[in-house]
Amino acid sequence: MSDAASPPPLHHLPDQDSAFDIVLRLVKLAWPGSLASILTFVQNTVLLVFLGMFGGDAAVSAVGVGIAVLMVTALAFGWGCNSVLDTLVAQEYGRNPLSPKMGHDAKLALLCATIIAVGNSLMHVTVTPTILTMLFPLRPVLVHDVSCFLSSTGPFVMGSLFAHCLSKFCCNQRRPDIPSIAASASSALSVPIYFLALRGGGSWLLVQAGSAMGVVLFLQVVISFILIESGEEIRIAFDGLRMNFRWSSSVRPFLKYALASTPLVAGEAIAFNVVIIMSSWLPPAENEAYIIRANVGDIMFAVIWGISSAINALVGNAIGDQRPVLARHSTWIGLSVALAFASLNAICYGIFWRPITSAFTSSPETMDAAERLRPAFMLYHIFDMMQFVCVGVFCAIGKNHIGSMICVGCLWIFGLPLTFFALFWLHVTVVGFTLAFTASLVVAVGVYGTVLKVTDFNEVVKTQTRESNAMRDAEMQGR
Repeated sequence: MSDAASPPPLHHLPDQDSAFDIVLRLVKLAWPGSLASILTFVQNTVLLVFLGMFGGDAAVSAVGVGIAVLMVTALAFGWGCNSVLDTLVAQEYGRNPLSPKMGHDAKLALLCATIIAVGNSLMHVTVTPTILTMLFPLRPVLVHDVSCFLSSTGPFVMGSLFAHCLSKFCCNQRRPDIPSIAASASSALSVPIYFLALRGGGSWLLVQAGSAMGVVLFLQVVISFILIESGEEIRIAFDGLRMNFRWSSSVRPFLKYALASTPLVAGEAIAFNVVIIMSSWLPPAENEAYIIRANVGDIMFAVIWGISSAINALVGNAIGDQRPVLARHSTWIGLSVALAFASLNAICYGIFWRPITSAFTSSPETMDAAERLRPAFMLYHIFDMMQFVCVGVFCAIGKNHIGSMICVGCLWIFGLPLTFFALFWLHVTVVGFTLAFTASLVVAVGVYGTVLKVTDFNEVVKTQTRESNAMRDAEMQGR
């Protein structure tokens, strides 16, 4: 609880912290975030459907490769910067739901997103074509198509990072309905926008695809801004167009957590894309089965994304409200709920794998590979989702740097070399390939859980409160 000498917070979390109450709050916060994530996936699906209709398989392949490139060069790093809000905004909301500091942190994240998007665009019109030529020397048509697509994706990258930032800002203030409504509206508008942009086909099809993606994402951003400004507490917290660039009270704390969060979030996302790229060395049928697994995993991931965002908010809010017991209970109950949903997702896939896979392919060889992959994929999915939720918890409690070390050690130092060795030296099948990387996820979840078990949440609250007070003192001195 708050110290007697400290001003009471402007809002109070419920005094009861029973498992039932925490689960109810978790579900209430989770489902809008899951819906927003599902609708974002729907937008990508609509784009690929129209590309297949008007541009054929070559256009779909070029956009698929292009998005993977954007993930490695921009999106993963932008997500890392935005994850700062899981620490700063979530905890600040627990202290004071009207604090304009939350809005200033969000605007610093938007500024970082702008810098990343501009730098990414410059790179893709200068050096990326040369790099793609070196990677795909025997596929000049693919290099040309991917380069054309990437040349028009600057607005898409910026819009995607802006939408992600505003989603983090809202969810950590217990307003997941805002990104959900914005994603619903932009998903509905994406159908006519993609159809009108792509129906002509032609040599500019891929450029038009990248531009149309940017339009859809910026519509989502505009709708989010409108909803934020029409709110009450959240409008005050966003604080309009005002910015706080004071080094000691705003910029330095933001950079501190950004530098710690980026290896954690970006390292995780890039590692999974590296594994997908490595799967291209599997036999064609097994590679197709693995790619289908990745696409199905994205759909299943949407549900867990909302649960993870809800856990981040509950734990961070409790830390800011100086309630270590509630923070600890929210962490473990949230992880239990996430495990239940991840297991349910995996079981559903295990039961309905055949109709799910047949929606992507009719090849008997691919269906056979998918059947052999099924048990390994179910195990992979459970531990993949759990390590993702653990990443969010470490951000919420301000232990971003420890999470980064675990991520780099388990996924990059252990997981990727093991997967590479299994594929190129042991020549394993798609099942062995999947299990090799799953082993690193199992280790990561075990290490994350062990660290959380020995974490003293009372000490976490004291540390985060002390840092917050120091920032307020610096703010007062600056004035």
